[in-house]
Amino acid sequence: MEKEIFSVADICAMKSLENFSPKLIETTVIKRMKELKIDTAKQYEEILERSGEESVLFLALLNNGYSEFFREPFAFALLESRVLPDIFNSKKDSREIRMWSVGCSAGQEPYSILMLAREVSELFKSKMRLHMYATDISNQALDRARYGIYNRNELKKVPLGYLDDHFDQTGNAYRIAPDIKNSVDFLYYDILDQNTVSPPESIYGHFDLIICSNLLIYYNDKAQRFIINKLIKALSPGGYLVVGEAEKAILSKQMGITAVVKSGPVSKKTIV
Repeated sequence: MEKEIFSVADICAMKSLENFSPKLIETTVIKRMKELKIDTAKQYEEILERSGEESVLFLALLNNGYSEFFREPFAFALLESRVLPDIFNSKKDSREIRMWSVGCSAGQEPYSILMLAREVSELFKSKMRLHMYATDISNQALDRARYGIYNRNELKKVPLGYLDDHFDQTGNAYRIAPDIKNSVDFLYYDILDQNTVSPPESIYGHFDLIICSNLLIYYNDKAQRFIINKLIKALSPGGYLVVGEAEKAILSKQMGITAVVKSGPVSKKTIV
């Protein structure tokens, strides 16, 4: 069945699924079978063969774009207490701090990082520019991120002080403040692209901080290794890589980086 789904989806959607986790493909097929009220994988295969709409939906489900503000409390605690202070100290003679949010969805993650970095920069009385590159393969998600308006339910984890300082209320919704919004470039970029190490718009990569949280889990081992090696190359010496809590074990034996705290989701580049 797994090989059949790979083949059918490739034909219908013209996009290879070889990089996705087989478990993810299996669970997505089962989910769609239940929703369509069909009993066999063969029936779903036939639907995929004749329905371009279904194959597009299938790929959209695999490219899960769920995100939320301040999603990973431990990672953000490390960023606030150790990572960002170290970056501001080590870069105090530089003009900017360069960051990359990989798989940024509708902007919740890069905006969260920028708000926190802005708070830390004020503690350090830093004048350095904060420059975030945020990438995704969903143009719909990128459009919403650029729009930068969220309803109150989406902001449950945002500290009240941040709501006052970094958002402008518009009716029942909240708009990201201009100083935060203007610090990020939202870009279409496929992290599996084999011809580049980072978004071409970033020119040379060399990021002080890369956030790739809750994205690796959707890919198989080979794709995970490719992504991790690419991100390490894109980091500046001494730069930091953040992954999701569910992904930290993937980095445990990775050469070239060391966990900031044992078994934690944040690692520091140790090679030049």
